[in-house]
Amino acid sequence: MYSLLVAGCLTLLADVPPERPSAAVFALDLEEGVAPGAGTPITEELIRLFTQSGLFARVAGAAEIESVLSAERQRLLLECNNPGCVVEIASVLGLDYVVAGRLGKLGESQVLTVRLINARDGNEAASFSETLPGGADEALQPLPAAVTRLLTDGGLLAPPPAPAEATPTLPEPAAPVTTDVPPPEVPEQLPEPAPAEVAEPSPPVADSAPSPVVTPPSQVSPLTPRRLAMAGGTAALALGGAAVATSVLGALLAGGMALLKVTSGTNGAGQVMAATYYAGLGGAALFLSVALVLAAAGVGAWLVGLVVR
Repeated sequence: MYSLLVAGCLTLLADVPPERPSAAVFALDLEEGVAPGAGTPITEELIRLFTQSGLFARVAGAAEIESVLSAERQRLLLECNNPGCVVEIASVLGLDYVVAGRLGKLGESQVLTVRLINARDGNEAASFSETLPGGADEALQPLPAAVTRLLTDGGLLAPPPAPAEATPTLPEPAAPVTTDVPPPEVPEQLPEPAPAEVAEPSPPVADSAPSPVVTPPSQVSPLTPRRLAMAGGTAALALGGAAVATSVLGALLAGGMALLKVTSGTNGAGQVMAATYYAGLGGAALFLSVALVLAAAGVGAWLVGLVVR
């Protein structure tokens, strides 16, 4: 039973909306060069914007502040530039936030500086500085955006949600194009094709002359003068080589006999060796001359084979 009672009380407390804070907008402090009364429309616009935001239960203006504070405290309020002074004045007025500002001159334009002060500790919650056009009507145009930024920076207004990323949309497929073209008409019965004309065969033409009989070429190559000359040259060169070899052997044999003659002491054997020596030299010379003749004949035959086809 007790737990149900506690739960019901907590539910009632949760349904109670939180108490909204209160604020006061003080008159703007005018710097040197600013015309008197130039800050009045700006102060009234600030009061209207703070009230219209719906974040405050009460927004006090300059008239309400003057009715509550004495002349001495109003003078202290104008000279108030420290947290302790702001807390003291806010406690008298029962405020949670104090809005104070300054209006200066910059050429043809005006510079507005506004501070949002937390009255509980005297610290600055947020501030902005805005350059206003010189005209009276144009000077009020930047104020709505500046007040929204001031309340957002002070933690009283939730920041606007980030814009969602745009998703690309694909174009819809084009509808198929239909054409109302009637199908071609098909005749019920096709015409029969005309019979093709058959050409009469022409009489055969007798051959005037018999065609020559082509015999295949023989597989054996014919003996041409070039082949005969090159074959003779090859044989002559071979015989010349054999004669050169025979002359070399005869010369070697004669040299050997001469060596034996020199070393032998008998006259009979020396004469035989001498005869053999001279016979070997003669045979070598004969075969060498035959070899030279055959070589010359072979070279000549090869030259004739290269020239004659």
